[in-house]
Amino acid sequence: MKTSLLALLFAATLCVSLPAADSAATKAATKKSGGRYTPSILPDIEGVSKEDMVRVRAAFVQAYQDPAIKAAKERLAELKGNAEFASASEKKDMRSDFENAIGDLHKATKAALTKADATLSRELIEKVMDAMEAKGREKAAGAMKKDAKTATPLKPFPFGDKAKETPKPEAK
Repeated sequence: MKTSLLALLFAATLCVSLPAADSAATKAATKKSGGRYTPSILPDIEGVSKEDMVRVRAAFVQAYQDPAIKAAKERLAELKGNAEFASASEKKDMRSDFENAIGDLHKATKAALTKADATLSRELIEKVMDAMEAKGREKAAGAMKKDAKTATPLKPFPFGDKAKETPKPEAK
């Protein structure tokens, strides 16, 4: 894992330092590194220049090493684990905890991005975070639709309706 992170950091620094960031060699190196925020995961965002997107991707790589983000992710994972077998009312009560944990993760991410690359503007970070959230919601909505389509309808109790319709033969 360290090797893939080092390779991703190397590829990210090459992307920032070289003017030909969109060359085939750079794209291949980024995809081979197995990095989390390659252009396929964090695609270009409308209204953000390619140079800024390269800087944002590099900042994300550095930001996700921040201990505050790791702690916020652990807290969120802990909440998800607690909610796995909780009843519906318990899950409803946990909603504010989830909202607070997600808010903390967003704050930590923004702070870590600013710390990783001070040249990134607040508006740019907000735009990228909003686009990532919209993409996540779209993906979740698509998954929910897919689950709804593949759900098997409930089957009636065997012979339930037919048993009522057919008269029983009379005993002789």
